[in-house]
Amino acid sequence: MTHTELLEENARLRAQRESLIDALRAVWGCYTNEQIRCARAGSVVWLVATALDEAGASPTSPS
Repeated sequence: MTHTELLEENARLRAQRESLIDALRAVWGCYTNEQIRCARAGSVVWLVATALDEAGASPTSPS
């Protein structure tokens, strides 16, 4: 790959990452704080929270 191709691929992957983070935030927003507190560790809420934390985009952490 050329340098230009690498830069283009990097930009594409960054855009894809942002899109996935936006989707995860939308899912996260469907849950109330009470549902989140009661969630079990294998639930979708836990998985979404973990994914957001790993992406550095948790709604409870500074952006």
